[in-house]
Amino acid sequence: SFVMMMEGLEFRDALEMLAKRAGVQLKPRSKNASVNQSKKVRLYEAVELAMRYYHYCLGRNKTAFDYFTKQRRLKPSTIRNFKLGYSPDGWENLKNFLFKKGFTQTEIKEAGLATNKPGSNSYYDVFRGRVMFPVFDAQNRPIGFSARILGDQKAAKYINSPQSLIYDKSTAIYGYAQAKEAIRVQEKAVLVEGNMDVLALHDAGFQNVVACSGTALTAQQIKTLSYLTPNIYLCFDNDEAGFNATLRAIEIATGLD
Repeated sequence: SFVMMMEGLEFRDALEMLAKRAGVQLKPRSKNASVNQSKKVRLYEAVELAMRYYHYCLGRNKTAFDYFTKQRRLKPSTIRNFKLGYSPDGWENLKNFLFKKGFTQTEIKEAGLATNKPGSNSYYDVFRGRVMFPVFDAQNRPIGFSARILGDQKAAKYINSPQSLIYDKSTAIYGYAQAKEAIRVQEKAVLVEGNMDVLALHDAGFQNVVACSGTALTAQQIKTLSYLTPNIYLCFDNDEAGFNATLRAIEIATGLD
């Protein structure tokens, strides 16, 4: 209960954290649960390696690095803290990197890092030629990505990791791992709309700021924040969409027990 309160975790997550810290292996209640748990471990490892790969690539691509440092004027410390990255513009860069690390094509796809055309056995990278925003869970594990296109290519401006065993966009909160200590200390969370809003505010010294992760605000996201504080401030865009999102968030929050 203490760890759940201090870390803002649900029961299962707190149990996993304590077991890892104590060197205790948790035994799944069923064979299927055991299989899923083994899969999850591999997916966490794949996404962790992908994050490191993208972060490494950012430092070697001037256009992507300038986007964060000159266009968005982020400090190097913010780039490091949020492990921002860049996915090279190619079809199989990450896939081949993960192959060399011992991951199978199926594992890479299940981690949301590769995809294929229906009926085809040819897999290719999901993220190509984009700046990368890793999404972390409450235990500070990378679970997925939000990615923004660079340049004027005819493609969606933002894309997000698909649903997986470890990533659920309806529960994920961007910046949660980086903000939870400040939220607990300041006893309030500020909820904004986008990844760059979070980064800009953290960069300016406001460390208790988070955002939804590629979806409209959900009851589970509000519930997760409430583990840290009952005080949630809404700071959405000053337009009709932002106004409606604010009303919806208030409706969700007041409807929770």
